[in-house]
Amino acid sequence: TTKERVAPPKSQVNFFKGIVITIKNRPALCLLLMGFCFNMAIQFKANMTSYYCIYIMGNTQHIGTFLSVVYTLPLIPKLMTIFSRRTFLSMAGIFTVLSGAVSLVSSADYFRGAQLQLQLVSSGLLGIALSCTFALIWSSLPDAIDDGEVRTGARAPGVTYALSTFMIKAAAGLSSFVAGWVLAWVHFDSELSVQSAGTLQGISLWYGIYPIIWGALMFIFSRIYNLTDEKVKENAAVLSQRRSSQSN
Repeated sequence: TTKERVAPPKSQVNFFKGIVITIKNRPALCLLLMGFCFNMAIQFKANMTSYYCIYIMGNTQHIGTFLSVVYTLPLIPKLMTIFSRRTFLSMAGIFTVLSGAVSLVSSADYFRGAQLQLQLVSSGLLGIALSCTFALIWSSLPDAIDDGEVRTGARAPGVTYALSTFMIKAAAGLSSFVAGWVLAWVHFDSELSVQSAGTLQGISLWYGIYPIIWGALMFIFSRIYNLTDEKVKENAAVLSQRRSSQSN
């Protein structure tokens, strides 16, 4: 029953042109790719956590504990007033890499006594990366769309948001496929209550190294992202002046 009091402007571009506009929009494309990369990392972690806890740690109760730590988002609005968006996006990549690195360290024989504590730290780091990523991607897309309009005179917000959702959903599906492929590659056998040493080593390796790969890609895309807070304010002023002139 809610009614819009302000009528949004009708889009002047079709769906396919909207895709081209989004792809050519550097900040928007970087945000989409970062969302894809992080979802590849976190969904793989969610898929593999049960296997890791059951067969590596021998305790099913850790499954809920690790995932709860990941998805309990830390509150970071105060930090967002200190650091730039680009810095936060870079931090998301760094924390994802650190999460994978800590997970790898926990599997070493020397740290087996602290495996639970290190895996909790790994989950916490990934949770921080989650808050840095999705909180900023969705809030930064409008600014990226505005930047594209300033430079090209065209905007396709509906298509851009649709592509963002598609990238996230595609990563969720693809990461599930990769998890299955990894289990097959390390010769996991669901009929066995105790897996071979090679299988256990493979699960531990992929559980740590996979987030490192995608976190590194996230960091690269965050450095390519070139929309500063100053540019956002400048774009807002330009668009406000344009729309004021058009209405007059």
